[in-house]
Amino acid sequence: MSLVLFSSLLTTGCYDRMELEQQAFVVALGIDQAPNNMVDCSFLIALPISPSGGGQGGAEPKAASGPVTFRARSLVEAMQMANSSVERSLNLSHLGLVVFGSDVAKAGLSAQLYPMVRFREFRRTMLLAVSQGSAKDILSQNKPVLDRSTSRWADDIIEIGRRSGMIPVVTLHDYLRSREESLANPLLPLCAVNQSVQSSSSGGGASGSGSSGGGSSASGSGGTGEGSGGAAPGDAGNVARSGGNPVEWAGAAVFRDDKMIDQLTGRQVMDVSLLQGRLAQARFTFSDPTAPTRTVTLRMKRAGSPRYDIQLGRQLIVRVDLPLEADLISTQASVNYANQSSQMKLEQRIGQRLSAELSGVLKHLCQGDGVDVIPISDHIRGRFTTDAALQNYPWTTQLRRSQITVEAQVQVRRFGISNPMQS
Repeated sequence: MSLVLFSSLLTTGCYDRMELEQQAFVVALGIDQAPNNMVDCSFLIALPISPSGGGQGGAEPKAASGPVTFRARSLVEAMQMANSSVERSLNLSHLGLVVFGSDVAKAGLSAQLYPMVRFREFRRTMLLAVSQGSAKDILSQNKPVLDRSTSRWADDIIEIGRRSGMIPVVTLHDYLRSREESLANPLLPLCAVNQSVQSSSSGGGASGSGSSGGGSSASGSGGTGEGSGGAAPGDAGNVARSGGNPVEWAGAAVFRDDKMIDQLTGRQVMDVSLLQGRLAQARFTFSDPTAPTRTVTLRMKRAGSPRYDIQLGRQLIVRVDLPLEADLISTQASVNYANQSSQMKLEQRIGQRLSAELSGVLKHLCQGDGVDVIPISDHIRGRFTTDAALQNYPWTTQLRRSQITVEAQVQVRRFGISNPMQS
């Protein structure tokens, strides 16, 4: 009996229990490159608030003023050093967002991701992102327009990304899965501080310039929508606006292996989401086919999954058929779209312009960057008898030499009523 009682003392699971009052919950983490192969790790800590809304008086805790940053050789060492000034033990179980500085993304993310894969407090559901410039600036300059709770920051970004399609929603699990597929390449959402908004305390006129730095966005025959008749949403840090949160989320960072090699604008990310079949619906603005100085806006809806017809040979031939439905929700021109001939003209022109735009984005990624973000390689797996044969196929070389055609089949379902202001 005494042996049983003694054994029960050895099997207790509460030896490392910590009370809530002994823990500091990190809700966002920023990682920047530092000199001498060091990293700057910025921790945004949730500010504890009592249910009654009151406090014990005195000065406001430092957690309310922004992140705390520690320079160390690794992320784990920075967490250990944090206890030299943070009076509670850091807890990462509520970490929802990790932002990598552009310098870290260009150098490679693997060294920073290894601790996250091994350390149990890092959840695979947390959102990954890349900043134009410093990740510390993103955490320190973030001033939400509505939410007071910093713990909802990552949830809000994910929800807006899924609704608007202007940023990809990529968790740690998603990124690791894409890295395991040697033929596929990942995208990460892009954020930046709009310098014109940050420096304007009174919120003057909107300025189109204000990026906090970083690489240039992708350019080419399609992507922004300008060349195909559309007006593209700006890339992160360059949105023409005044007031609001200085931090902007738009576009994506393109990776080959674990290094960032290019950037996409928000409009280009919407195009990629359509090609992936992930975007249920989104609003696209084009110049009006009947009045080039005016615009029309349509709500595009997925009418079916994209169909990829791929021919393997000396030259890779990729043809994509993308069925879409659309609703006309806005027009500036005095055109009677209740007229059948106007409807057919709108469908034809919008289909041609969107096809050219999607083709341009896909050619830029495949032929220019040599990356497969769709991934197109998923549609050729069944043609190889073994995985080794697939891995030995010169996929990147074939992508750069590929012939790509995208056909967007747009059917406008709802045109609305005739313009009441039409003379």
